[in-house]
Amino acid sequence: MVVKYIRRNRETFEPFIEDDIPFVEYCESMEKDGTWAGHMELPAASLVTNSNICIHQFLGVHFGPSFDSFKKINQRE
Repeated sequence: MVVKYIRRNRETFEPFIEDDIPFVEYCESMEKDGTWAGHMELPAASLVTNSNICIHQFLGVHFGPSFDSFKKINQRE
C-alpha cells in the first residue's frame, strides 16, 4: 500500500530517489518482500496509515568529547 501511494504521487516522490534509478524500477524493487524502507517511504507510510511514525536511532558515531552525551559515573570531566 505504501509503494502504491508513492506510485500515485510520483511527482512528489520521484525527485528524492537516489542513485539515478528509474522511478518504475525503484518502485518494483521496493515492492519485494523484505526490502527495507528508507526516508522516502516513512512519510508515505505515515500518510497511508494516517499515523505518526517516531524513529529512535542510536548514534554510533563519535565526533569527540564535546559530542559525547554519556559518561561513566566515576568519569571526571
